[in-house]
Amino acid sequence: MGLVKDFNKELSLWLNAHGISNIDVCEGSGWCYYHESHCLQWGFFEAEKTENNFRQFLYEYGCRYISNNTGIMSFLHEVGHIMTLAAFNDVEMEKEFIAKDCRKPANIETNYWYWELPTEFAANLWAINWANTHPEEIKELEEIFERNLTAIYEDEDIMGQVYEWLAKVEDGEEVSELTIDEDWEV
Repeated sequence: MGLVKDFNKELSLWLNAHGISNIDVCEGSGWCYYHESHCLQWGFFEAEKTENNFRQFLYEYGCRYISNNTGIMSFLHEVGHIMTLAAFNDVEMEKEFIAKDCRKPANIETNYWYWELPTEFAANLWAINWANTHPEEIKELEEIFERNLTAIYEDEDIMGQVYEWLAKVEDGEEVSELTIDEDWEV
């Protein structure tokens, strides 16, 4: 397969093993959950300031699991969207989408406003509760992340694609979501 595809598959299998089925995992520039396509996306990029703010937010809301890798909590946050989605109707979700869209261009010192929006807050609370009550599963997830992301970030071909995509974004080119082509391994 390939490093990225293997990681995506391993995360999907991990979700299935923990009772969360029918979810695809894919790579991208940032973390998100596409509820229409049932795809959880992990991200290559996260600003250090955002990571630090997220770590502080989690701590303030009672998360006992603290790691240098905020990706694990970001992953659980996206799973939290899956687990709490039914609590919100289409009107509530549309209002939140508009609120997010209106705030995007602003220079915001903290992301708390974002994480405290109803669906984001519900996903965060689910992730915090799950992390606090599943320490063994967190260890499994840490091992999966460490093993796979180390290999991915050390692979020159993968990171070449990532930085080429980023350069296009920085140059103002129109680009689709970041995906890695691993066909070169064949």
